[in-house]
Amino acid sequence: MAAADEVSTFLRANVDWHMAVARASGNELLAGLMEALAEIIYDSTGHVGVVDRTVRRDTCRAHEAITRAIRAGDEDLARQRMSKHVGAYVDAVGEEVDRGLTWTRFATQ
Repeated sequence: MAAADEVSTFLRANVDWHMAVARASGNELLAGLMEALAEIIYDSTGHVGVVDRTVRRDTCRAHEAITRAIRAGDEDLARQRMSKHVGAYVDAVGEEVDRGLTWTRFATQ
């Protein structure tokens, strides 16, 4: 996910990465759920505070670490890293909700 500087490109790459991981998991229910929710996920992550430059960089690093664990066949590490990654996102969204969301689907940060 080298395109972390452009928000709309980042958002699409983020969803695409999560979809690829869901498909690769072999869990058809998870893959189907991700497919059904892809656009909602894309739209819901378009908040300024959630996708600032630092968060985009950290997200790319997390995705790379998870991908390395998957490629190495280390299920436990991949699961642990994914859990931490998703948890960080949930926490960030919670903080934004507490402050009041600033919507921007096409932010230029």
